[in-house]
Amino acid sequence: YGAAGSGLDMFFVTLLYSLIHTYDANQVNIYVLDFDAGFLKTYQKAPQVGDVVTAEDEDDVRTVIDSVKDEIRRRGKLFSEYRGEYEEYCRHSGQSLPNVVLILNNYTDFIEKYDDSINSALVYIAREGVKRGVYLVIGTVSANTNFRLRQYIQQTLMLRMNDPNDYIGILGRTGGITPSAHEGSGIVKEDDITYKFQ
Repeated sequence: YGAAGSGLDMFFVTLLYSLIHTYDANQVNIYVLDFDAGFLKTYQKAPQVGDVVTAEDEDDVRTVIDSVKDEIRRRGKLFSEYRGEYEEYCRHSGQSLPNVVLILNNYTDFIEKYDDSINSALVYIAREGVKRGVYLVIGTVSANTNFRLRQYIQQTLMLRMNDPNDYIGILGRTGGITPSAHEGSGIVKEDDITYKFQ
């Protein structure tokens, strides 16, 4: 979460840079839905990146989401002898598969453009993906995200928001800790303790 000017775009640029420079294409495959300024297109040619799709590419958006859902289903069958879990499969099968990361930058604009079936697909990816080695990373400027989706997001980072009540609404009690006014400042909650980061 992060209001305009909070550093949310820079978060995604940094995340992509870090993934690409830490893991090769045998370790991670990245798909990006960039509904913001399109900065993330910069990474389109990286071998780890399957596609970077912008808001104008409606058919491609659906194709990316459908392909990630299909990969989760395929892995579910493949991992059936390993409790359906990615880590068990990699540990005991002698095989390896890359993690898959689906990044959605600007959920607020995305959800205005697409019907509920697409939101249901995101809920499915968030709910079923982690145990299959598929991760969903969503950025939004609004605290008004779909509750069904939010309940399956395992880690929440909050950059500066316009309404201070948003921190409590999303994270619960934060002990009065909020991000500073500096771009990129944020808070995260782990084990009921709120931490500030820059």
